[in-house]
Amino acid sequence: MTSRSNICYFSLFHQRPIRAIYFFVLCYLRVLVLDGSRSRLKGNYGFPSLSVFFQVNLGSHQYLFTIDVDPSKMPCLCLRHDVDALVWQPRPDRPGDMWEHIATFNALGYVQASKRDKKFATCAPDFSYATLCECLRRAFIYCQPSPVETILFNRKQGRQVGQVAKQQVASLDCDKPILGFRASNERLFILTSSTLFVLKVKQN
Repeated sequence: MTSRSNICYFSLFHQRPIRAIYFFVLCYLRVLVLDGSRSRLKGNYGFPSLSVFFQVNLGSHQYLFTIDVDPSKMPCLCLRHDVDALVWQPRPDRPGDMWEHIATFNALGYVQASKRDKKFATCAPDFSYATLCECLRRAFIYCQPSPVETILFNRKQGRQVGQVAKQQVASLDCDKPILGFRASNERLFILTSSTLFVLKVKQN
């Protein structure tokens, strides 16, 4: 017989999968179990005892976006850690080490906080770049650091620079609101009510 808690979980994942994943991430961060003799929280949380209270400490770990890297695995979560953005891959088959850090976008957490008109955020499946999109016209592309082909020196610090991270701004020739936003390893897809824009981010 299917329990009521299992039905609630299935309904949550079926209707709003991203919110469901985010909910369980928050619950995983910190769970406080209250003694039933001192305090009992009445309500259906999917636990038979009805005595579990979730206390979540977000801190600076703001949720930024979700990215599907491998169709056979759960979606990755990108969370803000201080000024950076870290991508985490859930591993349900490893209960002792469920969260695997697989990518970092330097300073993306700080940069996205300054974009007040930001509507979408995502990254390439190979984590070669991250991108932010506003409600109208503009998309910002932040590539991972790559080696420079020539000798380059930082004049203030007096040292040679081995890698440079490039940034790009794409301005669309359209005044209609942006409705969809998707990134592949090489291209960026931006959808409006009348046009699908395909931007080539890098060469093959």
